Amino acid sequence: YLLACISANPPTDDFPHSGFEAGHVLADWFKHLRGIPKADGVIEQVALRLEQLYRASDAEGRNRIEAGALEHILEAPGLRRYFEHWGQDPILRQAYKPALQWGLAHADDAGSKDGM
Repeated sequence: YLLACISANPPTDDFPHSGFEAGHVLADWFKHLRGIPKADGVIEQVALRLEQLYRASDAEGRNRIEAGALEHILEAPGLRRYFEHWGQDPILRQAYKPALQWGLAHADDAGSKDGM
């Protein structure tokens, strides 16, 4: 549902979440999952789906992914490893570099359960 909202950016009078709001909720969900033992597989699957969505999106959709979700996911040091490979990809790097800068500047180290 959240990925569909990020992709379609539906009007909030039809859906509870706009594209950017869904991105924020997705980031919060990622942060919640990092504290659950054995949640790595779920995080990896959703990170891959977010990557696929980014590749398939137009410029506006990519902006929703970068600014709505990725920036806030990368605030969590323990989640950065799921997206590090974005920095090596010529398409994904366009979002990864500025999102990582945001994440580093707004790191939620105090809430990190993994000590990273």
